[in-house]
Amino acid sequence: MKKMTRMLVACVAALACLAPVRAQTGYKPTPENLAAREWFQDARFGMFVHWGVYSVLGDGEWVMNNRKIRVAEYEKLPAFFNPVDFDPAAWVALVKAAGMKYITITSKHHDGFAMFDSKVSDWDIVDRTPYKRDVLKMLADECHRQGIKLFFYHSQLDWHHPDYYPRGHTGHDTGRPESGEWYRYLDYMDAQLKELLTRARYREQVLDVWKMGGPSARRRGLTALFAGPSGTGKTMAAEVLASELGLDLYTVDLATVVDKYVGETEKNLDRIFAEAERVNGVILFDEADALFGKRSEVSDAHDRYANVEVAYLLQRMELFEGIAILATNLRANLDEAFTRRLDALVDFPDPEEEYRRRLWERSLGTTMPRDANLDLDFLARAFKLSGGAIRNIVVAAAYAAAEDQRAMSMADLIRATHREYLKMGLLTVESEFGPYYQLLVDR
Repeated sequence: MKKMTRMLVACVAALACLAPVRAQTGYKPTPENLAAREWFQDARFGMFVHWGVYSVLGDGEWVMNNRKIRVAEYEKLPAFFNPVDFDPAAWVALVKAAGMKYITITSKHHDGFAMFDSKVSDWDIVDRTPYKRDVLKMLADECHRQGIKLFFYHSQLDWHHPDYYPRGHTGHDTGRPESGEWYRYLDYMDAQLKELLTRARYREQVLDVWKMGGPSARRRGLTALFAGPSGTGKTMAAEVLASELGLDLYTVDLATVVDKYVGETEKNLDRIFAEAERVNGVILFDEADALFGKRSEVSDAHDRYANVEVAYLLQRMELFEGIAILATNLRANLDEAFTRRLDALVDFPDPEEEYRRRLWERSLGTTMPRDANLDLDFLARAFKLSGGAIRNIVVAAAYAAAEDQRAMSMADLIRATHREYLKMGLLTVESEFGPYYQLLVDR
């Protein structure tokens, strides 16, 4: 397979032409650099995309300079930039259908706004917009998948950054101070360029050069198993992971997936995987053991078709290029073949006393009126509960307090804990409830 994704940062060569700059003597392009220049010159036909928060105003990429918009006002634009209909697969397919060889897109234009998840600044699409997704990564992944080269236009000019000084001929009316540290700005810009280059460089090195995807390099996705008792935070961890990556989380609803008709379950699953790949989201299989259960010996037609479903999932997981998370309370019930396909296995144990104390405090919050004699240390020490169970108890106690229009008491929490024990099938032992056991007897 050809190496599909390349990045071209047009502004780098211009650094030597602008003052003040750090001197660079004896520069000689590498053979790879010269080959890339020659390919780009001979390709001739491609698509150049100007896209950024300036699109909100519909007046071109120079709108900040032309309308003399100050930084404080311009920083309001990202709140209105939410390209929910962005479809990288459709973009790349259009380019291929037209016979184009590459796509060039603005990674950062003169307004300084990064269209990728920059770690050196929060002035970017993931941190400042409601979309919160890295569109350049999404586009790069799709270009790699469909065999189209990708180049980035990254402007050295920056009307937003305070250290871009002296100003040059533009950006004088953005409200920045008439001062700045040029070399510090170069360090900032170099760090962003390194982020962009790393994306392409290491993807090809790991998957295409080192062949770490396997002999056929088919598997490019990431699969993790979150295993642990109910209420330990597996689903919440998946939500946090998706949020950190700037991706949407799609939870598979088993009721809409499993079908009594032969072959329909596989079709439903295929649609889910295809959609997750299209939007570059994170897919969560909650209660995964229901779908990824162990295969059994075939004694009748039901066993045969159940095994077919598991075999299909094994095959589809192998080809999935996105991020999939399996969450289960019953890890032992998963088919062993899935373990080989896992990139990460995270155990979620029940919390220890120190963390239970924090969970009690966090669940109670700061706005709920409560008696001064709430003994959270006792609750954390006596009851070995998960975070989900603690939250259930606090909510039930809050309803009891609200009904009587009073502050939450220790009696509310003890009685709610007793009801949670009954739900979980646990015995109510006097030694465990200690001095508060009488609250259950007197009721």
